[in-house]
Amino acid sequence: MVEVRVKDLRGNLRKSWIDGASYMLMVGLGEHYLPAFVLAIGLGDVFSGWVATVPMLAGALIQLATPHLAEKVGSLRRWVVWTAALQAAVFVPLAWVALRGGAPAWVVFLLATAYWATGLATGPAWITWISTLVPKLVRARYFARRNRGLWVTFAVGFVAAGGLLEWSRAHGRELQAFALLFALAGLARCVSAYYLSQQDEPEPLPRGWRIVPNLELLRRWSSDHSGRLIACIFVVQIAVQTATPFLTAFMRTELQFSYTLYALLYATPYVARIVALDALGDLAHKQGVARTIWLGGLLFVPSLIAWMATDSVLLLILAQILAGVAFAAWELGTFLAFFDHVPEAERTSVYALYNVGLSTSMAVGSLAGGALLGLLGSDHTAYLWLFALSTLLRVAAVPLVARVRDGSRAPATES
Repeated sequence: MVEVRVKDLRGNLRKSWIDGASYMLMVGLGEHYLPAFVLAIGLGDVFSGWVATVPMLAGALIQLATPHLAEKVGSLRRWVVWTAALQAAVFVPLAWVALRGGAPAWVVFLLATAYWATGLATGPAWITWISTLVPKLVRARYFARRNRGLWVTFAVGFVAAGGLLEWSRAHGRELQAFALLFALAGLARCVSAYYLSQQDEPEPLPRGWRIVPNLELLRRWSSDHSGRLIACIFVVQIAVQTATPFLTAFMRTELQFSYTLYALLYATPYVARIVALDALGDLAHKQGVARTIWLGGLLFVPSLIAWMATDSVLLLILAQILAGVAFAAWELGTFLAFFDHVPEAERTSVYALYNVGLSTSMAVGSLAGGALLGLLGSDHTAYLWLFALSTLLRVAAVPLVARVRDGSRAPATES
């Protein structure tokens, strides 16, 4: 692997931080307000939960072409920049839908699918490219600290957007505010694309670049220790996503929380991630990735109990803090596990198929949760049953999490 010079390393890491912060600002202003937008234009509680996950599956299936297209482009950086710019462009029609007062569900679904397809198409190439810029010895701590800064950006953007929506709703301009947020989200992604284009690319494609056939990947996952990890990730995602996508509708329609209070509660887990990530980075560095994943999986179990028992804002904030630490440990651990288990030259194609499996598990969870919610009448009691089911599924997933072990490192072809 071509070495990145030390003086360039600092610049690349700084630009990666700015790119990531801009990306997370887009997520805080745009992506995470899609379910609330669906409610605002009258498409209902169940669709508001599905719009966060089902289009993701459709987008993941489209991004299976990423390894082949990136190979044709001949540069991972170029592919990442192009797809990031396309994702930014999706916010233009979303802002138009907001300004015109709404659109049929299928239009919103198609726009959400385009958003996820372009975003997920970026991921497999980016995760291969970034591994050439971040040395293995500093990777756990760097990504923990980078993620902390990114979640700060997300939390600030998300809470500010909630305040804007609350003000605009009081003045009869709620949909105009959504249009402004979508425009700002698209602009933030444009900034992200620019800083992606400014980072170095030691090699356009990794030495020994290989697109692994999907059937070969499936055989690997069913026959070696990485299979336990993949199974664990998918099962936990089904358990979590059975309920999580519907918290927005529960807060807005059942608890009648304002946008400001909704934003506060929704942002709390991300603030908890910010605080916890340094310690979790040290845990992953010293105790291993498996221990970090195990902690996340265990903390998921009790995080919905407060939602079933109370509408006390203080107790719900405490529950959200617990959920935030769980997500931080889980996401950091599973992200780093990818570097442990997958050789760099194969990482793009492996991650593309992984995205499909992950999105499938999330869609399965949300479709099951939405079906149960619709069957039981989408009232307060129905939500309590939904949260209870998700909790039981999380308990059932704990034995799988306990079986995850640290894998051998990918072949030493990295910087």
